[in-house]
Amino acid sequence: MTGGAAPTTHAETIATAWRRARMSGLEPQRLPQNGVAALVDPTSRLLAAAHPVLNRMAAVLAGTHCCIMLTDRDIRFVDLRYGTSEIDDAVTLNGAVIGRVFSEETSGTNAVATVHELRTPLAVHGDQHFIESMKKFSCYGFPILHPATCRIEGVLCLTFFVADDNSLLQPMLRQAAHEIEMGLLEQSPRGEQLLLADFQRASARHRDGPVVAMADDVVLANASAMAQLDSVDFAALATLVAGVESGDARAHTLNSGAQMMLSWSRTHADAGIVIELSPSDDRREKTRRTRIRPTSRSQRVHRQVTEARNDRRPLCVVGEPGTGRTTLLRQLMADLDVRAFDAVDLLYQSEPQWLQTVCDALDSA
Repeated sequence: MTGGAAPTTHAETIATAWRRARMSGLEPQRLPQNGVAALVDPTSRLLAAAHPVLNRMAAVLAGTHCCIMLTDRDIRFVDLRYGTSEIDDAVTLNGAVIGRVFSEETSGTNAVATVHELRTPLAVHGDQHFIESMKKFSCYGFPILHPATCRIEGVLCLTFFVADDNSLLQPMLRQAAHEIEMGLLEQSPRGEQLLLADFQRASARHRDGPVVAMADDVVLANASAMAQLDSVDFAALATLVAGVESGDARAHTLNSGAQMMLSWSRTHADAGIVIELSPSDDRREKTRRTRIRPTSRSQRVHRQVTEARNDRRPLCVVGEPGTGRTTLLRQLMADLDVRAFDAVDLLYQSEPQWLQTVCDALDSA
């Protein structure tokens, strides 16, 4: 989350996942609906990278009520290892079968489907599972992200009976997921490996600025680039550097209007290009001036907003991320009883319901 919003808590994550399950039409009392099991390719890159790791994990966890689960990018089980026959029977009854899909739409909230949905590690304990029959389990899941492409390749999960829960195994799970990711990278074309290495070096050197790496079907971006660039910018950069081996200090205007200076290089013939972006001198100077005194534009905005509030007129504040929209509204409405509506809620409500809630609030204002 950005813009100063509070980070999502674990309880909020679980509650949101439950809402998604309800919207999918799932009923807690029913067993997961996973459909027919499909054939799994035993020679896939994921399994080739995972087998040595899973073998070591299975040896450590032999004789325990633990199941090691691996799904692919389609949330389909491709490997299952059981410590005991009891955990084998229990997870099989709940849909953990090689070749079956285990999405949130079919299995509700759990540390396989929900981790795949969010692309982030997650623990789901007992009653936090949406399906009643799964409440006997505690699960820890980690996404497997390809280091070169950042695409999700699968999920690695440890599942226990609640009474056998062991959070101390989370570091082992994290390390195992990392080893599988490194195995996938080793199988990648040499150009992708070189591009990732170049990108990491540039990101370390250019810590506070945007860094983008591009190849034929790979785009890597650091946090600063993701915050400042949009899809139009990425397309423009790809066009700008196409066929050009290197370039230094070239001016470029982002889709947001921000003025940047670009430099890029291709350090290996069979790798992509790494682009570093820095604010132009003009932009730095404008930033310094803005900190010293308000600009005429900011004064005009403040006057317009103040007049709109005094006259109780409808007001719409727009701008790029980070320009202070939320801060301005909070300052203006600090002494009022305010109700906030977020369009993100449309993910969990129908459009008519959401609009009706807004209209009801306006009518009572």
